[in-house]
Amino acid sequence: MLRSHQSNLQYILDEPEAWEEQMTEELKHSRYHPAGSPAHVRVHDSGDYFGEGYLDAWLRIMRSTPGVVFYSYTKEVQLFEERVRPSPPANFHWRYSYGGTQDELIAPGHNHVDVFPDEESLAEAGYTSQAPSDLRGAYGPETLGIPANNIVHLKRRQGASTFRALQRAANEQKRERREKRVGPASRRPRAD
Repeated sequence: MLRSHQSNLQYILDEPEAWEEQMTEELKHSRYHPAGSPAHVRVHDSGDYFGEGYLDAWLRIMRSTPGVVFYSYTKEVQLFEERVRPSPPANFHWRYSYGGTQDELIAPGHNHVDVFPDEESLAEAGYTSQAPSDLRGAYGPETLGIPANNIVHLKRRQGASTFRALQRAANEQKRERREKRVGPASRRPRAD
């Protein structure tokens, strides 16, 4: 599977126009237009939008296939706020995913998702579980929670924290290391 993912990425990087054309044609196929309800495509089951050109290609693909509903989870908050939010395709739903370096840019009221240790902690926090249907990523409430995958060593690392809490702790540690190196921002000399 890794080899397939790497091959697909290399294709996108080496031949972005050909990839976009092939993806658009594929999504125009009749299997993506069933009678009675639209087909749904989740962009990425892992990974994210790695640059403006790649995101723009996806936006063009979405606009050229209006009968398909697209949805996505992303940690690329700034990129989406600049390039998607001002004029999103009507058939595109996205949700910010906590646990990335841009968590502080997720504004209250924006659809978001966080990964919880289990269903119980998710419910206690007032989140709706994504577990019954991944389409809740497209149509679910503002606060969506995903229970952690049952991978023992990863669950052990996560402990009782959400991805959002883990990222906050990592950011705080990074800030403390930086301050030890260069001192608090208020004590730094100004470069006027």
